[in-house]
Amino acid sequence: FIGHNMPASAVCSHVLAACLLISPPLGGVKQRIFPYTSLTNLDTLLNTKGYVAGVTNPIFSQRSQWWDVCCDLKTGKVTLSPAYKSELESDESSGNGNNSDTSSSSDGGFAQVKHLDNAFAGEVQVGLAMGRDETWAREMLSEYAQRIVDMAFGDAASADEAQALAANQPRIRLLKATEQFHRHAERRAVLKSSGPCGQDTAVVARHIRILQQGRPSTRQLIAVFDLLLAKLDTQDKLVQLLTFLPESKGGLYPIAVCLLHAEPKVHIRALRLLRRFDKFKEGSLWLSSLNFFLLRTYMRSKIRDDETRAKRRLSKKKAKRQSLVDSRPQDTKKERLVTLAASKNEEKHQADGHRTNSPPPAHKGANEIASLRKQPSDKECTEQRSSADKKKNEQRE
Repeated sequence: FIGHNMPASAVCSHVLAACLLISPPLGGVKQRIFPYTSLTNLDTLLNTKGYVAGVTNPIFSQRSQWWDVCCDLKTGKVTLSPAYKSELESDESSGNGNNSDTSSSSDGGFAQVKHLDNAFAGEVQVGLAMGRDETWAREMLSEYAQRIVDMAFGDAASADEAQALAANQPRIRLLKATEQFHRHAERRAVLKSSGPCGQDTAVVARHIRILQQGRPSTRQLIAVFDLLLAKLDTQDKLVQLLTFLPESKGGLYPIAVCLLHAEPKVHIRALRLLRRFDKFKEGSLWLSSLNFFLLRTYMRSKIRDDETRAKRRLSKKKAKRQSLVDSRPQDTKKERLVTLAASKNEEKHQADGHRTNSPPPAHKGANEIASLRKQPSDKECTEQRSSADKKKNEQRE
Protein backbone atom coordinates (compact mmCIF):
# COMPACT_ATOMS: atom_id res chain seq x y z
CA PHE A 1 0.00 0.00 0.00
CA ILE A 2 1.50 3.30 -1.16
CA GLY A 3 0.20 6.55 0.29
CA HIS A 4 2.32 9.37 -1.08
CA ASN A 5 1.96 12.55 0.99
CA MET A 6 -0.52 10.77 3.27
CA PRO A 7 -0.28 10.43 7.08
CA ALA A 8 1.48 7.27 8.20
CA SER A 9 -1.48 6.47 10.45
CA ALA A 10 -3.82 6.33 7.41
CA VAL A 11 -1.43 3.96 5.60
CA CYS A 12 -1.22 1.74 8.69
CA SER A 13 -5.02 1.59 8.94
CA HIS A 14 -5.30 0.39 5.34
CA VAL A 15 -2.70 -2.33 5.90
CA LEU A 16 -4.39 -3.62 9.06
CA ALA A 17 -7.83 -3.49 7.47
CA ALA A 18 -6.61 -5.51 4.49
CA CYS A 19 -5.19 -8.19 6.80
CA LEU A 20 -8.51 -8.45 8.62
CA LEU A 21 -10.06 -9.62 5.34
CA ILE A 22 -8.38 -13.01 5.66
CA SER A 23 -7.56 -13.23 9.37
CA PRO A 24 -8.73 -15.01 11.54
CA PRO A 25 -9.80 -17.60 8.90
CA LEU A 26 -6.09 -17.92 8.03
CA GLY A 27 -3.50 -17.75 10.77
CA GLY A 28 0.10 -16.61 10.64
CA VAL A 29 -0.69 -13.24 9.04
CA LYS A 30 0.39 -11.09 11.96
CA GLN A 31 4.03 -12.14 11.65
CA ARG A 32 4.19 -10.85 8.08
CA ILE A 33 2.59 -7.43 8.53
CA PHE A 34 4.57 -4.19 8.18
CA PRO A 35 2.00 -1.44 8.79
CA TYR A 36 4.61 1.17 7.98
CA THR A 37 8.10 0.64 6.57
CA SER A 38 10.78 2.49 4.63
CA LEU A 39 13.89 1.88 2.52
CA THR A 40 16.00 1.39 5.62
CA ASN A 41 14.02 -1.78 6.41
CA LEU A 42 14.03 -3.07 2.83
CA ASP A 43 16.19 -6.16 3.46
CA THR A 44 13.92 -7.44 6.23
CA LEU A 45 10.89 -6.75 4.07
CA LEU A 46 12.14 -8.63 1.02
CA ASN A 47 13.29 -11.62 3.08
CA THR A 48 9.73 -12.12 4.39
CA LYS A 49 7.54 -14.38 2.27
CA GLY A 50 4.11 -13.01 1.50
CA TYR A 51 4.44 -9.71 3.35
CA VAL A 52 1.81 -6.96 3.57
CA ALA A 53 3.40 -3.50 3.93
CA GLY A 54 2.51 0.16 3.91
CA VAL A 55 4.83 2.89 2.64
CA THR A 56 4.73 6.58 1.78
CA ASN A 57 7.76 6.63 -0.51
CA PRO A 58 6.65 6.63 -4.20
CA ILE A 59 9.85 4.85 -5.27
CA PHE A 60 8.24 1.55 -4.24
CA SER A 61 5.69 1.89 -7.04
CA GLN A 62 8.52 1.98 -9.59
CA ARG A 63 10.18 -1.23 -8.36
CA SER A 64 7.76 -3.95 -9.43
CA GLN A 65 10.30 -6.66 -8.53
CA TRP A 66 9.70 -5.84 -4.84
CA TRP A 67 6.00 -6.69 -4.80
CA ASP A 68 3.29 -8.76 -6.51
CA VAL A 69 0.36 -6.40 -5.96
CA CYS A 70 0.61 -2.64 -5.45
CA CYS A 71 -2.30 -0.44 -4.36
CA ASP A 72 -2.12 3.33 -4.68
CA LEU A 73 -4.24 4.71 -1.84
CA LYS A 74 -4.70 8.12 -3.45
CA THR A 75 -5.89 6.95 -6.87
CA GLY A 76 -7.29 3.55 -5.83
CA LYS A 77 -5.40 1.86 -8.65
CA VAL A 78 -4.29 -1.76 -8.12
CA THR A 79 -1.35 -2.95 -10.20
CA LEU A 80 -0.01 -6.48 -10.69
CA SER A 81 3.69 -6.93 -11.29
CA PRO A 82 4.66 -8.48 -14.68
CA ALA A 83 6.16 -11.52 -12.96
CA TYR A 84 3.06 -12.14 -10.89
CA LYS A 85 0.78 -11.62 -13.89
CA SER A 86 2.69 -14.19 -15.95
CA GLU A 87 2.51 -16.61 -13.01
CA LEU A 88 -1.26 -16.26 -12.92
CA GLU A 89 -1.52 -16.78 -16.66
CA SER A 90 0.64 -19.90 -16.57
CA ASP A 91 -1.38 -21.27 -13.66
CA GLU A 92 -4.59 -20.68 -15.57
CA SER A 93 -3.28 -22.37 -18.70
CA SER A 94 -2.21 -25.42 -16.66
CA GLY A 95 -5.54 -25.52 -14.85
CA ASN A 96 -7.77 -25.28 -17.92
CA GLY A 97 -5.61 -27.28 -20.34
CA ASN A 98 -6.47 -26.44 -23.91
CA ASN A 99 -9.60 -24.44 -23.17
CA SER A 100 -8.99 -21.64 -25.64
CA ASP A 101 -12.16 -19.72 -24.69
CA THR A 102 -11.13 -19.30 -21.09
CA SER A 103 -7.44 -18.70 -21.71
CA SER A 104 -8.19 -16.07 -24.32
CA SER A 105 -10.19 -13.88 -21.96
CA SER A 106 -8.52 -10.65 -20.98
CA ASP A 107 -8.92 -11.38 -17.25
CA GLY A 108 -7.57 -14.92 -17.45
CA GLY A 109 -9.18 -17.41 -15.09
CA PHE A 110 -10.03 -14.74 -12.53
CA ALA A 111 -13.01 -13.31 -14.41
CA GLN A 112 -15.48 -15.38 -12.43
CA VAL A 113 -13.59 -14.69 -9.21
CA LYS A 114 -13.85 -10.95 -9.85
CA HIS A 115 -17.56 -11.34 -10.53
CA LEU A 116 -18.09 -13.10 -7.19
CA ASP A 117 -15.94 -10.58 -5.33
CA ASN A 118 -17.79 -7.63 -6.88
CA ALA A 119 -21.15 -9.14 -5.98
CA PHE A 120 -20.01 -9.67 -2.40
CA ALA A 121 -18.56 -6.15 -2.19
CA GLY A 122 -21.88 -4.77 -3.39
CA GLU A 123 -23.70 -6.69 -0.66
CA VAL A 124 -21.37 -5.25 2.00
CA GLN A 125 -21.78 -1.72 0.65
CA VAL A 126 -25.56 -2.02 0.72
CA GLY A 127 -25.41 -3.22 4.33
CA LEU A 128 -23.19 -0.30 5.35
CA ALA A 129 -25.51 2.14 3.58
CA MET A 130 -28.42 0.71 5.60
CA GLY A 131 -26.62 1.49 8.87
CA ARG A 132 -24.70 -1.71 9.60
CA ASP A 133 -21.67 -1.23 11.85
CA GLU A 134 -18.03 -2.19 11.41
CA THR A 135 -18.44 -5.39 13.41
CA TRP A 136 -21.01 -6.63 10.90
CA ALA A 137 -18.70 -5.76 7.99
CA ARG A 138 -15.79 -7.64 9.60
CA GLU A 139 -17.95 -10.70 10.19
CA MET A 140 -19.11 -10.65 6.58
CA LEU A 141 -15.55 -10.48 5.28
CA SER A 142 -14.34 -13.14 7.71
CA GLU A 143 -17.17 -15.46 6.69
CA TYR A 144 -16.41 -14.90 2.99
CA ALA A 145 -12.73 -15.79 3.51
CA GLN A 146 -13.72 -18.78 5.66
CA ARG A 147 -15.91 -20.13 2.86
CA ILE A 148 -12.99 -20.01 0.43
CA VAL A 149 -10.74 -21.80 2.92
CA ASP A 150 -13.41 -24.45 3.55
CA MET A 151 -13.82 -24.97 -0.18
CA ALA A 152 -10.07 -25.43 -0.46
CA PHE A 153 -10.42 -28.31 2.02
CA GLY A 154 -13.31 -29.79 0.05
CA ASP A 155 -16.14 -28.72 2.36
CA ALA A 156 -18.68 -27.50 -0.20
CA ALA A 157 -22.11 -27.68 1.43
CA SER A 158 -24.60 -26.86 -1.33
CA ALA A 159 -24.98 -26.44 -5.08
CA ASP A 160 -24.29 -22.70 -4.74
CA GLU A 161 -21.00 -23.41 -3.01
CA ALA A 162 -20.17 -26.01 -5.64
CA GLN A 163 -20.51 -23.31 -8.28
CA ALA A 164 -18.39 -20.94 -6.19
CA LEU A 165 -15.83 -23.73 -5.81
CA ALA A 166 -15.54 -24.06 -9.58
CA ALA A 167 -15.17 -20.29 -9.96
CA ASN A 168 -12.54 -20.04 -7.20
CA GLN A 169 -10.33 -22.83 -8.49
CA PRO A 170 -7.54 -20.46 -9.67
CA ARG A 171 -7.47 -18.80 -6.26
CA ILE A 172 -7.61 -22.12 -4.43
CA ARG A 173 -4.71 -23.54 -6.47
CA LEU A 174 -2.55 -20.60 -5.50
CA LEU A 175 -3.61 -20.88 -1.88
CA LYS A 176 -2.74 -24.58 -1.70
CA ALA A 177 0.74 -23.87 -3.06
CA THR A 178 1.64 -21.66 -0.07
CA GLU A 179 3.34 -22.73 3.15
CA GLN A 180 0.68 -20.91 5.12
CA PHE A 181 -2.01 -23.24 3.77
CA HIS A 182 -0.12 -26.34 4.94
CA ARG A 183 0.40 -24.82 8.39
CA HIS A 184 -3.28 -23.98 8.54
CA ALA A 185 -4.13 -27.55 7.54
CA GLU A 186 -2.10 -28.82 10.51
CA ARG A 187 -3.83 -26.42 12.91
CA ARG A 188 -7.18 -27.36 11.44
CA ALA A 189 -6.50 -31.05 12.07
CA VAL A 190 -5.54 -30.32 15.69
CA LEU A 191 -8.67 -28.23 16.25
CA LYS A 192 -10.86 -30.96 14.79
CA SER A 193 -9.51 -33.54 17.19
CA SER A 194 -9.38 -31.29 20.28
CA GLY A 195 -12.59 -29.25 19.90
CA PRO A 196 -15.89 -30.19 21.58
CA CYS A 197 -17.33 -31.53 18.32
CA GLY A 198 -14.12 -33.35 17.41
CA GLN A 199 -14.16 -34.89 13.95
CA ASP A 200 -17.78 -33.76 13.48
CA THR A 201 -16.82 -30.07 13.36
CA ALA A 202 -16.67 -29.89 9.56
CA VAL A 203 -19.88 -31.90 9.22
CA VAL A 204 -21.76 -29.60 11.60
CA ALA A 205 -20.42 -26.48 9.86
CA ARG A 206 -21.45 -27.86 6.47
CA HIS A 207 -25.02 -28.52 7.62
CA ILE A 208 -25.27 -25.06 9.18
CA ARG A 209 -24.29 -23.53 5.84
CA ILE A 210 -27.12 -25.49 4.22
CA LEU A 211 -29.53 -23.64 6.52
CA GLN A 212 -27.85 -20.29 5.87
CA GLN A 213 -27.82 -20.55 2.08
CA GLY A 214 -30.55 -21.08 -0.45
CA ARG A 215 -33.87 -22.79 0.19
CA PRO A 216 -33.34 -26.38 1.27
CA SER A 217 -36.12 -28.88 0.72
CA THR A 218 -38.18 -30.37 3.53
CA ARG A 219 -36.22 -33.60 3.35
CA GLN A 220 -32.93 -31.71 3.62
CA LEU A 221 -34.18 -29.73 6.60
CA ILE A 222 -35.24 -32.89 8.44
CA ALA A 223 -31.86 -34.50 7.73
CA VAL A 224 -29.98 -31.39 8.91
CA PHE A 225 -31.91 -31.11 12.17
CA ASP A 226 -31.65 -34.85 12.85
CA LEU A 227 -27.87 -34.66 12.51
CA LEU A 228 -27.58 -31.52 14.68
CA LEU A 229 -29.79 -33.00 17.40
CA ALA A 230 -27.75 -36.20 17.37
CA LYS A 231 -24.32 -34.56 17.40
CA LEU A 232 -24.92 -31.56 19.68
CA ASP A 233 -25.74 -33.24 22.98
CA THR A 234 -23.60 -31.13 25.36
CA GLN A 235 -23.33 -27.45 26.23
CA ASP A 236 -19.76 -27.18 24.92
CA LYS A 237 -20.81 -28.49 21.52
CA LEU A 238 -23.72 -26.04 21.39
CA VAL A 239 -21.37 -23.16 22.24
CA GLN A 240 -19.09 -24.24 19.40
CA LEU A 241 -22.12 -24.28 17.10
CA LEU A 242 -22.72 -20.61 17.92
CA THR A 243 -19.37 -19.81 16.29
CA PHE A 244 -20.88 -20.99 13.00
CA LEU A 245 -23.86 -18.63 13.48
CA PRO A 246 -22.38 -15.09 13.43
CA GLU A 247 -24.54 -12.01 13.60
CA SER A 248 -23.69 -11.20 9.98
CA LYS A 249 -25.53 -14.40 8.98
CA GLY A 250 -28.52 -13.68 11.20
CA GLY A 251 -27.42 -15.60 14.28
CA LEU A 252 -30.08 -18.20 15.13
CA TYR A 253 -32.41 -16.86 12.43
CA PRO A 254 -31.82 -19.79 9.98
CA ILE A 255 -32.96 -22.17 12.74
CA ALA A 256 -35.73 -20.04 14.26
CA VAL A 257 -37.37 -19.34 10.91
CA CYS A 258 -38.04 -23.08 10.59
CA LEU A 259 -40.62 -22.67 13.38
CA LEU A 260 -42.85 -21.21 10.65
CA HIS A 261 -42.41 -24.21 8.36
CA ALA A 262 -45.60 -25.91 7.21
CA GLU A 263 -44.19 -29.38 7.94
CA PRO A 264 -44.71 -30.32 11.64
CA LYS A 265 -41.60 -32.53 11.61
CA VAL A 266 -39.42 -29.55 10.72
CA HIS A 267 -41.17 -27.33 13.28
CA ILE A 268 -40.74 -29.72 16.22
CA ARG A 269 -37.06 -30.41 15.39
CA ALA A 270 -36.25 -26.70 15.19
CA LEU A 271 -38.02 -26.15 18.52
CA ARG A 272 -36.07 -28.95 20.22
CA LEU A 273 -32.76 -27.48 19.05
CA LEU A 274 -33.70 -23.97 20.18
CA ARG A 275 -34.77 -25.27 23.58
CA ARG A 276 -31.29 -26.70 24.04
CA PHE A 277 -29.82 -23.22 23.48
CA ASP A 278 -32.28 -21.80 26.01
CA LYS A 279 -30.76 -23.88 28.83
CA PHE A 280 -27.48 -21.91 29.16
CA LYS A 281 -26.49 -18.26 29.26
CA GLU A 282 -24.81 -17.86 25.87
CA GLY A 283 -27.64 -19.58 24.05
CA SER A 284 -30.23 -17.41 25.81
CA LEU A 285 -28.37 -14.29 24.69
CA TRP A 286 -28.38 -15.55 21.10
CA LEU A 287 -32.11 -16.24 21.35
CA SER A 288 -32.84 -12.78 22.72
CA SER A 289 -31.18 -11.24 19.64
CA LEU A 290 -33.92 -12.66 17.39
CA ASN A 291 -36.51 -10.25 16.06
CA PHE A 292 -39.73 -9.82 18.03
CA PHE A 293 -41.84 -11.89 15.67
CA LEU A 294 -39.58 -14.97 15.77
CA LEU A 295 -39.00 -14.63 19.53
CA ARG A 296 -42.75 -14.53 20.18
CA THR A 297 -43.26 -17.50 17.87
CA TYR A 298 -40.65 -19.43 19.83
CA MET A 299 -42.28 -18.62 23.18
CA ARG A 300 -45.72 -19.69 21.96
CA SER A 301 -44.34 -22.88 20.48
CA LYS A 302 -42.54 -23.59 23.74
CA ILE A 303 -45.76 -23.18 25.78
CA ARG A 304 -47.72 -25.44 23.42
CA ASP A 305 -44.92 -28.02 23.56
CA ASP A 306 -44.99 -27.98 27.38
CA GLU A 307 -48.76 -28.52 27.37
CA THR A 308 -48.45 -31.36 24.88
CA ARG A 309 -45.75 -33.01 26.96
CA ALA A 310 -47.85 -32.72 30.13
CA LYS A 311 -50.85 -34.33 28.43
CA ARG A 312 -48.61 -37.05 27.04
CA ARG A 313 -47.17 -37.82 30.47
CA LEU A 314 -50.67 -37.96 31.98
CA SER A 315 -51.93 -40.31 29.28
CA LYS A 316 -48.87 -42.52 29.77
CA LYS A 317 -49.59 -42.76 33.50
CA LYS A 318 -53.21 -43.73 32.85
CA ALA A 319 -52.18 -46.29 30.27
CA LYS A 320 -49.62 -47.74 32.69
CA ARG A 321 -52.20 -48.10 35.45
CA GLN A 322 -54.66 -49.75 33.09
CA SER A 323 -51.99 -52.12 31.84
CA LEU A 324 -51.17 -53.11 35.41
CA VAL A 325 -54.83 -53.88 36.09
CA ASP A 326 -55.23 -55.83 32.88
CA SER A 327 -51.99 -57.73 33.38
CA ARG A 328 -53.00 -59.29 36.73
CA PRO A 329 -52.99 -63.11 36.54
CA GLN A 330 -56.24 -65.12 36.77
CA ASP A 331 -55.28 -66.91 39.98
CA THR A 332 -55.10 -63.52 41.73
CA LYS A 333 -58.70 -62.84 40.76
CA LYS A 334 -59.69 -66.25 42.11
CA GLU A 335 -57.94 -65.51 45.37
CA ARG A 336 -59.84 -62.26 45.63
CA LEU A 337 -63.12 -64.11 45.15
CA VAL A 338 -62.20 -66.72 47.76
CA THR A 339 -61.21 -64.03 50.23
CA LEU A 340 -64.50 -62.21 49.65
CA ALA A 341 -66.51 -65.42 50.25
CA ALA A 342 -64.54 -66.18 53.42
CA SER A 343 -65.22 -62.73 54.82
CA LYS A 344 -68.96 -63.17 54.20
CA ASN A 345 -68.96 -66.54 56.02
CA GLU A 346 -67.19 -64.98 59.00
CA GLU A 347 -69.82 -62.26 59.24
CA LYS A 348 -72.55 -64.88 59.18
CA HIS A 349 -70.92 -66.89 61.98
CA GLN A 350 -70.63 -63.75 64.12
CA ALA A 351 -74.34 -63.01 63.74
CA ASP A 352 -75.28 -66.61 64.68
CA GLY A 353 -72.97 -66.52 67.72
CA HIS A 354 -74.67 -63.44 69.16
CA ARG A 355 -78.11 -64.97 68.81
CA THR A 356 -77.25 -68.37 70.44
CA ASN A 357 -74.86 -66.92 73.07
CA SER A 358 -72.17 -69.13 71.57
CA PRO A 359 -68.49 -68.38 72.01
CA PRO A 360 -67.08 -65.88 69.53
CA PRO A 361 -65.24 -67.08 66.45
CA ALA A 362 -61.53 -67.85 66.77
CA HIS A 363 -60.39 -65.00 64.58
CA LYS A 364 -61.50 -62.41 67.15
CA GLY A 365 -58.85 -60.77 69.29
CA ALA A 366 -58.22 -61.71 72.93
CA ASN A 367 -59.65 -58.47 74.30
CA GLU A 368 -62.82 -58.79 72.27
CA ILE A 369 -63.30 -62.40 73.45
CA ALA A 370 -62.80 -61.42 77.11
CA SER A 371 -65.33 -58.59 76.84
CA LEU A 372 -67.89 -60.90 75.25
CA ARG A 373 -67.47 -63.51 78.02
CA LYS A 374 -67.95 -60.89 80.79
CA GLN A 375 -71.33 -59.74 79.44
CA PRO A 376 -74.18 -60.62 82.03
CA SER A 377 -77.18 -62.70 81.14
CA ASP A 378 -80.78 -61.38 81.03
CA LYS A 379 -81.62 -62.75 84.53
CA GLU A 380 -78.55 -61.09 86.05
CA CYS A 381 -79.46 -57.84 84.41
CA THR A 382 -83.00 -57.97 85.92
CA GLU A 383 -81.65 -58.66 89.43
CA GLN A 384 -79.20 -55.79 89.13
CA ARG A 385 -81.95 -53.39 88.12
CA SER A 386 -84.20 -54.48 91.05
CA SER A 387 -81.42 -54.04 93.62
CA ALA A 388 -80.67 -50.61 92.22
CA ASP A 389 -84.36 -49.63 92.62
CA LYS A 390 -84.42 -50.81 96.25
CA LYS A 391 -81.38 -48.72 97.09
CA LYS A 392 -83.02 -45.62 95.56
CA ASN A 393 -86.21 -46.14 97.62
CA GLU A 394 -84.26 -46.56 100.83
CA GLN A 395 -82.36 -43.37 100.16
CA ARG A 396 -85.61 -41.46 99.61
CA GLU A 397 -87.08 -42.69 102.89
